[in-house]
Amino acid sequence: MRTVHRGSTSPLFVALALAVLLLVIPASAFGAAWTGQLSVPSAPRVNNQPVPQVGVDSAGNAVMAMLVDKSPQFVQVATRPVGGAWSATQEFGPLSGLNGAAGPSLAVDPAGNALLAYVDSSTTTPPCTGGASGCLHVLSKPAGSSTWSAEKTLTAATAFLDPIVAIDGSSNGGGVVAWRTTPTAGNTAIRAINGTIGGTWSGVQVVQASTALVLSQLHLAVDGAGHAVAMYLTTAAGGGCACTVRSAVGPGTWAAPTDRATSAATPFSQLFLRRNLQGDLDAAWAVTDATGNNDILSATSFNGASGSFGSNLTVATILASHNFSGPKIVTAADGEAVAAWTDDFTSATSVRAVNAATRSGGVWGTQVTLDSSTNDTNGPALAIDDAGNATAVWHNSATGTERFAVHPHGGAFGGTLDGPAGATAPVAAADSLGHVTAAWPVGTTAVDTAVFDPVAPAETITPAAPVDTLTATPVAFDATVSDVWSNPVAVHWDFGDGQSADGTSASHAFAAAGSYLAKATATDASGNTASQTQTVTVAAPPITGGGGGLARPIAGKTVNLEPVSGVVLVKVPGSSTYVPLVSPTQVQNGSIIDARKGRVRITIDNGKGGLDTAEFYAGIFRFTQPKVKAGLTWFADLYLYGGSFKGCPRAPANPKIAWFSTAKRKTSNAKRSVRQLWGSGHGAFRTVGRFSSATIRGTTWLTNDRCDGTLTKVTSGKVGVRDFVLKKTIVLKAHKTYLAKPKPPAKHK
Repeated sequence: MRTVHRGSTSPLFVALALAVLLLVIPASAFGAAWTGQLSVPSAPRVNNQPVPQVGVDSAGNAVMAMLVDKSPQFVQVATRPVGGAWSATQEFGPLSGLNGAAGPSLAVDPAGNALLAYVDSSTTTPPCTGGASGCLHVLSKPAGSSTWSAEKTLTAATAFLDPIVAIDGSSNGGGVVAWRTTPTAGNTAIRAINGTIGGTWSGVQVVQASTALVLSQLHLAVDGAGHAVAMYLTTAAGGGCACTVRSAVGPGTWAAPTDRATSAATPFSQLFLRRNLQGDLDAAWAVTDATGNNDILSATSFNGASGSFGSNLTVATILASHNFSGPKIVTAADGEAVAAWTDDFTSATSVRAVNAATRSGGVWGTQVTLDSSTNDTNGPALAIDDAGNATAVWHNSATGTERFAVHPHGGAFGGTLDGPAGATAPVAAADSLGHVTAAWPVGTTAVDTAVFDPVAPAETITPAAPVDTLTATPVAFDATVSDVWSNPVAVHWDFGDGQSADGTSASHAFAAAGSYLAKATATDASGNTASQTQTVTVAAPPITGGGGGLARPIAGKTVNLEPVSGVVLVKVPGSSTYVPLVSPTQVQNGSIIDARKGRVRITIDNGKGGLDTAEFYAGIFRFTQPKVKAGLTWFADLYLYGGSFKGCPRAPANPKIAWFSTAKRKTSNAKRSVRQLWGSGHGAFRTVGRFSSATIRGTTWLTNDRCDGTLTKVTSGKVGVRDFVLKKTIVLKAHKTYLAKPKPPAKHK
């Protein structure tokens, strides 16, 4: 614990209230960035680099599935707890050797349940016999576990192709698996099953009946109402184009497939389907228009409440010499959507740009460029958190980094930044808070991962002392802080009275009565910050007729002084000598107090039946309390005293400060400080300089007589500043200053 203590060290009885107001201040937007890279090895490998998929639950626990090429191919899986490291990989397979058409497919729900599907050609695990058709395996990993269990194993006389798995986003453990198959030569069909993790699974269902059309790019998703939607592309067998984007709705008894879009000239490509934060489904695809001049990126949404698709909307249009690559869409709970894709211009220069667009109010806006040239044809990864903040991540081979850009919800993409080093395109997923887990292959040796951390540390501050305090009584402050990915977290305290401390715990004594806003700012290793404040109400010690048992001061005649710290000197009227103030003392009106090396507490009778107390320091002043009319407040005037104003402009002809010289002098340094006085407290006190006075309203303030005027500075609360030259009064709030200037010299004609 670091102790910051000002004022008396004598213990005082704590009797009032420390009013605590906890106020969370927004975190800095997207602080520093990426955590250190963690590798997931998949040795031994032989030929191609691993192909990763990654899923993250709402808490940030991650699951990875990789297709690894060991000749034959295998599936490897690993898990990572939030804030932790990846487990050793577990291996399934071998796969059926259909060039990736055997999977794997991975889906993770917000609770952390995971489903995995792949086609196995093993001869050692019945009922699989190593045949060309293989076995379709569905495995599950319950939330909180790292153990995979078999859910369903299917065998058939025809091939299982492109297995795809979707999981219910309601975290009920429900899931659907679909695949392409070839029931007869020259024909293709789509089949599916559905069930619950740890429960029962259905028999095989027909999604698309056997057809001579070529079916490709099978996608599957489950909306918030439990509808399963399969989408895929069709083209005519043997060439030509009776091309469609087709969908079917299930599960169980699947409705007849419906064409979402048709083309008589060119095939569709780049199909995308994903559940969004509204519980609906977003779909996108690309096609060349009927003129052959432009490529169009279109999108539509499946509404779970109505069980139907909306209209097709154009997201972006580019020249037909360009191609849309890897388009993706994420949608926030309020309907704001972000799309991102790569514009691949294949030419002599082969420029590839990452672009994005935003949909607000149902309309897609103008596309923006996130990266003008990546030299990578792959589309970007796109992730969204529960607040609707979207993060795009992609590979730039020119910089050798995984680049990223953030679209804060309701805002616009900020600048493009370089993330961790990487040589291939990433996949990514976000947890509910916005931590983004990205993964990308590293040659044939491993998959690298890193976490983008834009999330402020968690922080709670509490006072360990009783909830009320008096001046000079230490108050213990404590901050409990934590961070998922970017420890350590540093804490800085600003006590609101010009003093500060560092560390999760601090002790501070407030030297003057008043209301203070103490703030603790926590900063994690990624530069994200969170702040909380608490209002501390500090009272002066009870006075019975004045500090230290003195007689009650008399308005306009006497004042009670009490030393607080350091050395304070006093010269009373009629004396030519300053004497140290060593104990509470009552002195006459007109006394001069030297608190340049100490701090003094002053108590006055305000003329309205009460006593006012404030503290003054770092200056010398003359105390007067002029008589006022009955019923008015008796203000105490503290005139800044002493110092040489040689060469400075003249002070105004004010009888209150008539002792200042008005002789014309050689010009001095304009901003030279001649004398000053700090005050802290509340009540009927007024500090008076050459060109202005400051009347307090429960505050901490400075009056500084400079050569070029009188400067008033407020660090807390507010004061009323009277400008003698301009003859006006302004209210000066905390963290503001005001310079009352001399009257400009008259111009001679």
